[in-house]
Amino acid sequence: MKNLLSILLIFVFACASCSDNDPDPDPDPNGGGEKQNPYKTGKDLSSSSLVPWANKVMDDAFLMLGYGYDATGKYAHPSSVRNKVLDIEKYDADNDAVYFFRSTSGGPEWLIGGTRQECIETLGESAGFSSNEISKYKNLFKEKFDSPFKSDSSFPDLSYNYLGISQVHVVYHLYFFYSSYRKEQFQSRYLNDGFKADLDTKSPEEIIKIYGTHILSSVNVGERIDYLYRYAEDKHSNSYSWFLYNIPRYFSHGPTVWGSAPTSDAPLKENLYVEVVDGTLPNPNTWMVDITNFQGERIIFDGWNTITDANLTLVNFRNKDGLIPIYEFVKDPAKKAALVKAYEKYLSE
Repeated sequence: MKNLLSILLIFVFACASCSDNDPDPDPDPNGGGEKQNPYKTGKDLSSSSLVPWANKVMDDAFLMLGYGYDATGKYAHPSSVRNKVLDIEKYDADNDAVYFFRSTSGGPEWLIGGTRQECIETLGESAGFSSNEISKYKNLFKEKFDSPFKSDSSFPDLSYNYLGISQVHVVYHLYFFYSSYRKEQFQSRYLNDGFKADLDTKSPEEIIKIYGTHILSSVNVGERIDYLYRYAEDKHSNSYSWFLYNIPRYFSHGPTVWGSAPTSDAPLKENLYVEVVDGTLPNPNTWMVDITNFQGERIIFDGWNTITDANLTLVNFRNKDGLIPIYEFVKDPAKKAALVKAYEKYLSE
């Protein structure tokens, strides 16, 4: 399955030739305009780091189902999973309405492109947010774009566009049925004891900090690699070709494959962010490549050699109903109103 994922990704990237050598950047990838490129500083700002998170939810019978989720974080990312809100084990025992099955699949997901806001709109729609909510919630999935390129803030006034894709390997599907006629059951019978106690003692702002903005109700569990390309001044409208060319050129996982460089000039400013999202937390698990000023060697990632449950984590919302607002599970009208107000402020401001 691992090799199959690599092959699928290779097909999507439409690479044309193979090499086992380290990438040797073209002497002048900007078509003779290197001296005129104001973003070639001679200082390589590439970086790598470990982005940690607690993968404790994998110890539960239904993994992260019923846990809180902060929708201002990264999209479908384990770092945004918060504390347990629902007692899904009890709900399943009473109703037999939780589904947990193994069905492996792999391939490219989440093709996004355009301005930051256009990318957020695509992700928001995939997560089930309405167009009105996406427009209103300015902080929706903001961490997807806030953290990747922090080490290269040398040109903060540039108007960047983005392209992104994820190589996703799904192992488990989990979901439970929730509908309005079962709302009172959840509010009365299936809240986690810690959440019930905190509703009585903590402010709405504290509840959101501890439990997030939503509840996870439909998820895919597996492993994935995210690729996010940032570029500016694409004078020849050739960014997509350079994105596909740059991924295997600077990051090697599986067979080392990259095609010939696109014939048109690259965007004047380019960065590539790569993140491995799995339960093993390799160190490092994120890399930012300052392509425009790159002076290093291609990144070699040799993980994903065996499939075990210890390798797995949250990799996607299974359906557009994968996130339920946390206030839906508050029965007291006054507490619910206060939590809705805090929820709206947290996502919007």
